[in-house]
Amino acid sequence: MLNLISLFLSNVSAIKLLQCKYSMLRNDLKEEYKIFFMVKGHLDATPETVVASADGYFKRLWADGSNGAPLYDYEAQFEEAWRKKQNGYFKNIAAE
Repeated sequence: MLNLISLFLSNVSAIKLLQCKYSMLRNDLKEEYKIFFMVKGHLDATPETVVASADGYFKRLWADGSNGAPLYDYEAQFEEAWRKKQNGYFKNIAAE
């Protein structure tokens, strides 16, 4: 019975690792990536970096927007970059 439980737990751990690996560009991080893109102009960063910088970049964008910066101009650029990043990411997974 103990062997069965340890086998189950190791399988659960393996599944969680796979979920983390294949969910790097989850849509729930899309807003954080948008903020990152609006400041840096690219999406070439790890999810950890994007999440860690989101608060500071949000404050920077808030100040820029209140000073009249046309932040809405980034929307179309971001959506295209996001689509390309998602497509490239899923192509790389299929190749593995």
